[in-house]
Amino acid sequence: HMAITWGAYRNGVRIGVQQRPYAAPTSSTSSIKADVEVWIDRKVNIADSSNSWSWSGSAVQSGSGGPFGVSGSGQKLVTVIPGATVSLAYGSTKTANVTVNASNIDYAGGTLSVSATFTFPARPYAAPAAPQVTVSGSGATRTVAWSTASSASAPAQKVTIQQSINGGAWSPLSTSSLASGSVSVSVSENRRYVFRAQASNASATGPWGVSSAVYTKPAAPT
Repeated sequence: HMAITWGAYRNGVRIGVQQRPYAAPTSSTSSIKADVEVWIDRKVNIADSSNSWSWSGSAVQSGSGGPFGVSGSGQKLVTVIPGATVSLAYGSTKTANVTVNASNIDYAGGTLSVSATFTFPARPYAAPAAPQVTVSGSGATRTVAWSTASSASAPAQKVTIQQSINGGAWSPLSTSSLASGSVSVSVSENRRYVFRAQASNASATGPWGVSSAVYTKPAAPT
C-alpha cells in the first residue's frame, strides 16, 4: 500500500485516503485506473450508523455513499472508491486529485474532510527502430551517416555509433543526440570496416543497424 493521506482531526476522529496499488505501465499502457481506499482513524470509541459520505475529483468516479460501519476505535478501512481513467503522457508524470467528505459521524461534531493528489508515472517510451547506416567518401576519410525514425512514442534521444575493423570486436566511435546525422572517420589502407548504430531513449534501447562492409585500398579481396 501507498501511504495514507489524512485529514485533520475533529474531536479525535479523522478520515484518510490512499491509492490502491496498480501494475507498472509499459509502452502499450495508455491509461491507468487506480481505486482509492477511504480510511477512518478514531482516537475515541464511537458508535455510529447514520454517517454519509461524498467524493469527487479527477482521480475518482464522483459519487456518494453510506452509512458505512465506522463504529469502534483505531484505524479502519471504510470503503473503496472506483478510480477514474487517467490518461498517461510520454515523458512526463500526470497528477489527479480526490476530495472526500464525511458528515454525521458520532463525536466528530461536523464534517470530516480529506484531499489528496496522486502522481501517475510517465508512459514509458517504446524502443526506437534500428537506424539505417550508410558510408560514403573515398581515400583516408569516410562519412558514416545514420537515420533513425523518431516519434513521440519511440523517440531516438541518443544514438551510439561503433565500428569493427577486419571482423574484430566492436569499438566506440561516437554518440549523438541527433536521430539523423553523420560523423567523419579516418580509415587505414587494406582494411575491412563495418559500422553500426543503435538508438535509445529514457525507457528502451533499440536494435543495431549495420552498414555494408567498406574495403579500403588495395582492392577488395576476391
